[in-house]
Amino acid sequence: MEGFLYERKGIIMRRGSLVFTAFLLIFSLLLSIPAAAAHYLDNSVTQVLSYLERQGEPVDQVIAARIAGEEPDQGAIRSLRNNAGQVAEDSTDIAGISNYILALTASGTDPRDCAGVNLIDLLCTSSLLQNKSPRDLSLALIALNSGDFSPSAEGAMTPEEMEQTLLSLQREDGGFGQTENAMSDPESTALAILALAPKGNEAVLAAAVEYLSGAIQADGSFLSTAGEETSTSLSTTVAALYAAGSSIQDERFVKEGRTLLDSLFSYQNEDNGFCRISGEKSDTTSSLWALYALESVRSGQAVLDFTGIELTPYQPSALKTYGSFILMTIGMIAVVYILLLLSRHLGRKIDVKRAKVKSDKIEKTDLDKNE
Repeated sequence: MEGFLYERKGIIMRRGSLVFTAFLLIFSLLLSIPAAAAHYLDNSVTQVLSYLERQGEPVDQVIAARIAGEEPDQGAIRSLRNNAGQVAEDSTDIAGISNYILALTASGTDPRDCAGVNLIDLLCTSSLLQNKSPRDLSLALIALNSGDFSPSAEGAMTPEEMEQTLLSLQREDGGFGQTENAMSDPESTALAILALAPKGNEAVLAAAVEYLSGAIQADGSFLSTAGEETSTSLSTTVAALYAAGSSIQDERFVKEGRTLLDSLFSYQNEDNGFCRISGEKSDTTSSLWALYALESVRSGQAVLDFTGIELTPYQPSALKTYGSFILMTIGMIAVVYILLLLSRHLGRKIDVKRAKVKSDKIEKTDLDKNE
């Protein structure tokens, strides 16, 4: 009986040991899930995002946060909304208006109705689009495609018209130039790919990617139209490859074992930002494009599609508008009051001076009489 009990106890202990081992294995697997989900670029994305949060304008901060998968800062969104009117004052800045549309869309604000401003109509009625600049057309299309926008203003250039115009500007080598008659360059070509990819155009994209593969240098860099190696040529090309269904692993873009991303990191400075030309200070434009590239690689797709974000119009509250009017009125009254005080003070000084001059003349006259 005693032997049976010992044997029984041994069986129970072995079973308990097996259960404990199984539990440890399951727990280890659960712990490994977050590690498996991590991406090797997570830290790099966080670093660039941190730089843009410190140094960028609200436009940069909102776009950067959204494409990195984070919620934009509410303070940056408020500033963005309140300054929409200033952007509307200059319809000649295609890049500026396009970026603002991207930022508003990323923030969940309808760029067609922000503080009484319709930035979509403003962009599509700009006379500069008639100049047939591939770069301007690409930037405008990227902004419009981000929220699938179309203008409502009469006579405005539609996205379809922009697309057809841009397609007609592709050069025989498959690339695109900065202006209608300019030679092809990598950055303008990459921007055109980003603009045309959402609507298909596979043959056009394939020719443009082939041009980029021939424009890459032996060290994995690209030359700009000025003959300089720039980070933005690399960033836009990386983003364009993923938009066109390719990747940085495409053997045409790997030089001596180095990918375009390896070359791009050579432009990152100690402050975690990116410079346009090696050796220069970091700047927000180059850093934002670098973030586009990093996030494209991390997500494996184009990152400027905000069509899934619910958009709401923005109008300043009546109380806020009324309060601003009161403050402005009070300010004007204060300025007028100060001017009146200064005028009165100066008037008294002048009166005293005149009285003294008059007194001196009388005194002199009396002395002359006495003599």
